[in-house]
Amino acid sequence: MSELQRRRIRSVKRVIKEGRQGIVQVLRVNQRKGYIDLSKKRVTPDQRPAVEDRWNKSKAVHSIMRQIAYMSIHDKDKKKRDTSYSMLELYKMFGWKIATDYGSLYDGFKACMNDFDNFVKKN
Repeated sequence: MSELQRRRIRSVKRVIKEGRQGIVQVLRVNQRKGYIDLSKKRVTPDQRPAVEDRWNKSKAVHSIMRQIAYMSIHDKDKKKRDTSYSMLELYKMFGWKIATDYGSLYDGFKACMNDFDNFVKKN
């Protein structure tokens, strides 16, 4: 991480810790070396709520997709099914299309819940 805070810091360990999640901005990507330069400093306070909201929605969608993948493998009696789908296959089958059509998969699922018949007709 190349830019941590706007003010001077004494210890980098107090600002960032391994395994901790935080909101950062991508500055550069060096594919040859496999490096990503990140900035915590360039994220403004008014950007944080929108990013946190998008993150929470993405986590909810990922949980739903994981549950669908699990249910495609196991039936209600926890027995293996003949056909099963990985999460990647589910995203390829309908996830990416719905995300493109509705702006995000979360909004697509929301539209499905609010008006299932129109959702099915559209997709």
